[in-house]
Amino acid sequence: MLDKVPLEDTAIHTKADASRTCLIYEQRRSPIVLYGMFIELTRTIYSDVNNLPLNFKRVWAEKPEDNKTQVWIDANYIWNDAQVQFRPAILIGVGGLGYRSTAGHPNGRVAMDMEQGEEWFSRTGSGTVTWTHIGRTRGESLAAAETTFDYVDGLSPIIRKDLCFDTFFTQSIQPLVVLTESRERFGSIVTAAYTWRETWSIKSESPKLKRIVFNAGQGLFDVLNS
Repeated sequence: MLDKVPLEDTAIHTKADASRTCLIYEQRRSPIVLYGMFIELTRTIYSDVNNLPLNFKRVWAEKPEDNKTQVWIDANYIWNDAQVQFRPAILIGVGGLGYRSTAGHPNGRVAMDMEQGEEWFSRTGSGTVTWTHIGRTRGESLAAAETTFDYVDGLSPIIRKDLCFDTFFTQSIQPLVVLTESRERFGSIVTAAYTWRETWSIKSESPKLKRIVFNAGQGLFDVLNS
């Protein structure tokens, strides 16, 4: 999954890291992971022309300039890159992520084993994702947004299950918005929201609480001196 994310900084994420096999439910929901998940989801929707309505028969491919029937799908953080000026384009954006403890402790700690020096944590996360559709015309932008909305909204239960979210649902669709100061560029935006749960543990190698065993009639100093 991560090898499909368009990353420029190869020093942070090497090719070996990107090629590792890792199940989705094992992944921490970091921004880069979420970008990869939603980009691949969108490319899968548009990978087959037979999946698309008659008003927007455009499919994704690695080289959209080779075929006029294709659409460019990528992350919005490379908006100004010359490569993504191909139209029509769908740019995926991940909104801010919020976290909330599932227990009363602010840091999310739910249990602690003082003898073994291990702590368990649990919290919920929430966020939003946007699909910005930029067509060569206003009608093309709107047609692309309707296509994405139909699939994301209709398949939301399957998306929730496959991407291991607790909830996933569409929030809104904005038919036409001005994307730049120039009124020559219009886009249509689809927004969805999602939540998930994550758990982890921390085990300290040192120090650990020593086990103290009392026998009947013994005091603390008796045990320590024995």
